Amino acid sequence: MSQLPCVLLLGCGYVGQQFLYNAKDQGWRLIATSRDAARVEHWHSQGYEAMQMEEPPAILNDSRLSDVTVIIDSIPLARQPIHATQGDWAASLLSRCPRLQHVIYLSSTSVYGDASGEWVDESWHCQPTSIRGQHRLLAEQVWQQLCHNHKIAYSIFRLAGIYGPQRNIHAKLKAGGYRAVRWQPEHYSNRIHVDDVVQALSAAISTVATGVYNISDDLPLPHADYVSQLADCLGAPAPWIISPEEGAVQLSPAMLSFFKDNKRLNNKRFHQDLCAVLRYPNFLTAIESLQ
Repeated sequence: MSQLPCVLLLGCGYVGQQFLYNAKDQGWRLIATSRDAARVEHWHSQGYEAMQMEEPPAILNDSRLSDVTVIIDSIPLARQPIHATQGDWAASLLSRCPRLQHVIYLSSTSVYGDASGEWVDESWHCQPTSIRGQHRLLAEQVWQQLCHNHKIAYSIFRLAGIYGPQRNIHAKLKAGGYRAVRWQPEHYSNRIHVDDVVQALSAAISTVATGVYNISDDLPLPHADYVSQLADCLGAPAPWIISPEEGAVQLSPAMLSFFKDNKRLNNKRFHQDLCAVLRYPNFLTAIESLQ
């Protein structure tokens, strides 16, 4: 990219905020949006460009769009019912950004569906089993088609479970009584530290990386093994390891749905194109940073 990027962050939540704070040091112009008026006011007080908006169409007449070279779409799925909204506004937004060179969509590994514990790379056929996964995939397809039509680069980040400061299960484990199911066969979970997501975003923008990427660390683990190892490292009470039958009674539907899809993410392309070395290649290397 020959000019310094002007980045529009749509839906500047947990990942977006971390990117905002880090990317400013690179001299990039950043414009953040959020539904949270207090958050926007806080950003303004720190010298960031930001705007409060309920829905993306609210930004369509903003004069700053003429400067935007990169869009990061981190907007969560709409609720009641859950659905992707990109089909309603993405084309209009793109048409109002004449200097746009690159779109990055923050998607989810839920688009893959269940892989019965197999290693999954970006070529895996997507068969999402959840409404969330289905609509994440729809949003991906909207951006891919628009970018293809307008000859604009795109990056699709299929994110594993994000953790970091203020977003982890350390407090729950330390409180004791944490329950984890020992599935048969084992059901794997995948993670990524927020700092490595930010590192990947910066790399993608700098290189105009194009295509789909699994954004995950190097250590998929059965969830029961993950929480047991983490509790041991934290000096927390050992979690209660329960059977699938016990889990069906004791755990919430939301918690159980987390284990519906069983896969291990292949992150080879992530390493090759974006981040050869992760700051936190697994959760064990991040524990001290989260204390």
